[in-house]
Amino acid sequence: MSNVTKKQPSKPGSTSTRKPAASAIDRDKLRAAVRRLGDEYVFYMLDDAIDLLPPAKLAKLVSRYLWVAKTLSGLRLLTFCPG
Repeated sequence: MSNVTKKQPSKPGSTSTRKPAASAIDRDKLRAAVRRLGDEYVFYMLDDAIDLLPPAKLAKLVSRYLWVAKTLSGLRLLTFCPG
């Protein structure tokens, strides 16, 4: 067996493997750029954010859009929260 690991396929639109410094990201410019992205790219970004956010921050974010129930085993998403 080879010790070479396979590189994960990149998501559509990803052109760089370099990570920008968090302080280098202009949030207003980021919001404007996200609004111009197609739905598929926004969903990829949201999927990555789900993995990156700590549980408490993820619950706070999600609870603005979905009904969330706290159970002994963790969070359980119930339904869409209109408005």
